[in-house]
Amino acid sequence: MVLRSIVAFLTLSTSCVVAAETNFEFKLFSDDFSNKEKMLLSIDSDDKSSRMLLHCVTGGELQTQFHLDIGTIFPDEADVTNGRMFVDVMHKFTQEDEPTTSRWIMAVMKYSDAWYQGDARAFLEAASNSERLAMKLLKNNSTFRYNTSAASEHFKQLLSHCSFK
Repeated sequence: MVLRSIVAFLTLSTSCVVAAETNFEFKLFSDDFSNKEKMLLSIDSDDKSSRMLLHCVTGGELQTQFHLDIGTIFPDEADVTNGRMFVDVMHKFTQEDEPTTSRWIMAVMKYSDAWYQGDARAFLEAASNSERLAMKLLKNNSTFRYNTSAASEHFKQLLSHCSFK
């Protein structure tokens, strides 16, 4: 009987640990400036070297941000006069036949973040129906892979709470 209890405890403990290990974090909190609810979905890459951050204040425009935790994003072009740089990125969701190449914007002298400038609604809809996302920085061929399947419900929440251009 004691052995069965120990096995049951270990089984429950193990399943809790596995369930707790996810590659994403979803937060709802009050925005300090608008007093509206803010949503943030952060998805870690498979190798934990980068994150996709999708966020908005309720009713506000969705921001799709790529953040590199390890390494440097090398821009493809700089527009110093306007204080920005650009990086060309190829991305593909599992259900898509062909990858999409787009230009993401960076702040000057900030080499760890880039923001998607394309159709944010289409990006989010594709993410909500996909199991995986692969992204490649074309300048240096760095590739990042994300498991998006576990966060599909949160993509749908963002779709209903954010605005789009």
